[in-house]
Amino acid sequence: MVWLALVMGNSRFHWGIGDRHSLLCCWDTSSLSVDEIETIIPELEQGKIPELILKDCPLKDRFHLKTFNTPKLWLVSVIPSITPLWKSYSQTHVIELADLPLKGMYPTFGIDRALAVLGAGTKWGWPILVIDGGTALTLTGANGDRHLVGGAILPGLGLQTRLLAQHTRTLPQITLSEQLPKRWSLDTQEAIASGILYALLAGLHDFIQNWHTHYPQTPIILTGGDGKHLTQFLMQQYPQLHPHLHFDPDLIFLGIAKTAPERGLNGLKDEHG
Repeated sequence: MVWLALVMGNSRFHWGIGDRHSLLCCWDTSSLSVDEIETIIPELEQGKIPELILKDCPLKDRFHLKTFNTPKLWLVSVIPSITPLWKSYSQTHVIELADLPLKGMYPTFGIDRALAVLGAGTKWGWPILVIDGGTALTLTGANGDRHLVGGAILPGLGLQTRLLAQHTRTLPQITLSEQLPKRWSLDTQEAIASGILYALLAGLHDFIQNWHTHYPQTPIILTGGDGKHLTQFLMQQYPQLHPHLHFDPDLIFLGIAKTAPERGLNGLKDEHG
């Protein structure tokens, strides 16, 4: 029973393919235009997974040119204007908070945050704290009863660098290195990197310390586009956190894999070629 999942982020489209309760693989593509989506949907209705979707899939050869019985498309969207277009596909199911086996969620709680916490808790155990280094950087925690404890939201690394350049006359747009900069810099670009990174890491460390006060020794899972670098930076700056920090890029899809099959799936019909 093969299923597709699409997480429409602010910057990219994130795809996953699963089989029953198992997540098989994930990959990213650039955001698709309205015209491209309109060409994809008829192919899906015919039971084919289009090349536009599969082009960067690690298991492309396994699914290319094969025919499915209109596979379910599980959709997670933070772009409401495009959601109705995807819903024109007969097997699209928009995942909502009510679908998730989490307690204590409030109405405006982001579905992407909820799925990431569910995926992290399913894989790494409960209680769990998730730090998502996306366009917005979010922290989200849940206790051992799968009840939302709460979290925080702040601008992500890329957004901070862009906003600083856009709202000042002389400060440049910078690209952050994979290495921590010198804390006290004599160069403008490095000074920006230092200010953003060390302040952010100190803030994250404070949140983690507070979390461990209430839930000692529990895992801290980082995800999102900047998640890998943030994990490395935190380990460099705070070596004592090393046993607790883990990077996992697939948390949202693990959450989908936990939720979606329980809502019903169409399976593989037959294969050709």
